[in-house]
Amino acid sequence: MERLRRVWYVGVLLIGSLALGVSAVAADVTTLRQGSAPASEAARFLVGDGLLSLASAVALAGLLRARAWAPAAMLGWMVVLLVVLGWVFFVTVGSSGPPILYRLALWFGSALLSAGSVQRVRRVWGEGRHAASS
Repeated sequence: MERLRRVWYVGVLLIGSLALGVSAVAADVTTLRQGSAPASEAARFLVGDGLLSLASAVALAGLLRARAWAPAAMLGWMVVLLVVLGWVFFVTVGSSGPPILYRLALWFGSALLSAGSVQRVRRVWGEGRHAASS
């Protein structure tokens, strides 16, 4: 329980990531049903959003249950988040979206926030291991 108290804000971040991912999956399924976008494009978004939702759920479960694999799950979440965001910001949006500097700033901000969260979880889990072995 002590670990969770020290990383509560990471849990809130993962809950937000999971909520956004699930709502995006629901929107992608609606798009596929209505046929308002090409099926291949909607399917690619569905896969990306589904991966992000799954990674968020696994990392949140590891964090809430204080499992030893929680730091690895957080690292996996960060990698999936940055790959999906990078794909959305730089590949699918192309030149029709906001200026590249805004997209780069958002991507780097996401990278810093997720890396700080992963580092905090690793530090807290590492301190718990050292305290248990002493």
